[in-house]
Amino acid sequence: KDSIKASKGLVELMSALNFEFEEVALGLFRLYQYCQDKIKQEDFDEAIPILEGLRNSWIDSLKNEKKRPVEQPQA
Repeated sequence: KDSIKASKGLVELMSALNFEFEEVALGLFRLYQYCQDKIKQEDFDEAIPILEGLRNSWIDSLKNEKKRPVEQPQA
């Protein structure tokens, strides 16, 4: 378990957030920040399930997006 590598990854995730969608971005920012704090405390057992849950949600979302039919533009 590499706390420096994990912290750098979380910084990247936080910097990629689009705050034009404030409610979602702020919620994710807070989760990332919480996980980063736990990792700095070397409390990986607290951070890993949260990050795995987020990762799995993104994977499921992408799978569902691929299943959706492509909408044709109206002429």
